[in-house]
Amino acid sequence: MNFLNYLFPHYVQHVLLVATHQCNSRCLMCNIWQEHNFSQEMSLDEIKNVFAQDRFSRMETISFSGGEAMTRPDLVEIIKYFLETKKRLKNILVATNGLAPDLILEKLQQIFAYIKENKLKTQVWVQISCDGVNEVVDEIRGVPGAFQKINSLINELNKLKSEQCNLHVKVVFLTLPANVEQLEKITDYAKNKNIGCQISHLYLSREYYKNDENDKRLNLSGDQVNRIIEFLKGKKKQSIPDYYYNSLVRNMYLGENRKDDCLFLSPRGVFVEANGEVSFCMHSQGLSLGNLKENPTKDFWHGQEYRKKRKLVVKECCQNCKNSCGFNLTNFPKNFLRVLWQNLKNRNKKF
Repeated sequence: MNFLNYLFPHYVQHVLLVATHQCNSRCLMCNIWQEHNFSQEMSLDEIKNVFAQDRFSRMETISFSGGEAMTRPDLVEIIKYFLETKKRLKNILVATNGLAPDLILEKLQQIFAYIKENKLKTQVWVQISCDGVNEVVDEIRGVPGAFQKINSLINELNKLKSEQCNLHVKVVFLTLPANVEQLEKITDYAKNKNIGCQISHLYLSREYYKNDENDKRLNLSGDQVNRIIEFLKGKKKQSIPDYYYNSLVRNMYLGENRKDDCLFLSPRGVFVEANGEVSFCMHSQGLSLGNLKENPTKDFWHGQEYRKKRKLVVKECCQNCKNSCGFNLTNFPKNFLRVLWQNLKNRNKKF
């Protein structure tokens, strides 16, 4: 059935849900934290009403983002709802800035208690934004003691991992002019902590992140881009998905267009904003497909309007996308060979 849904998508299998725009950081590359009106965000009952529709009955993965997802008071209740009603749910991912370690640990313990009580095998992935290993993190996140808080959280999560084999932890390092020299340090740090590490890349979006290409603090110089490329070239021991992603990003820095089959470019994957707006991804909100809060039963994923907007998204957003959120493991072998071929072609190419 999954194979048929891959060929002829009908059911949504993967959802990226923005839990809230509330945020407890003051990041220099993102201005979501400046928002103050959250009255339009979906309530727990509205979320239940939206995801009770048949189209979401075969969900396999749900990711929670923000703002800071963990600041949402009823996040545990929302996760319990998905665990209870989506029998095919295999993975839950929560993206966090790690700046409220006690709150994060408390909520994770509640989630694992529910999973254990109901004898579920759902995997829980905690993705922590960490842009260095010292005070540079405090500078980037705009919060004194940010790295100390993140480090404390990681230490406690490692203790929790010894009790919960279905807990997976990784840090995501966002490359910025302020932290390019921290690339080796963050990967060494992750290795020493026995957690995953992903190098990610800043995306400018006035709709979502409310940042601007004219902000000089965000623009990498040519030398800094070359530094990142050389670092990615030198990564030897890593998982195949990491190799795929890093190679993809490097190829795009070298002038290649994105060629992988993005998960969110088919009805199998969908991005849902906190207020119910449906988009292909967080970078294409200017081409919203509609609002599930206002019309939960409507099929936004087929028809002429869907096809028209999909073409615009591919043209305007996808080619320069350097994000891993659309990484499609379902179509992994073909994409991996394609990226490997691009690597061979580009091995002597200069940026």
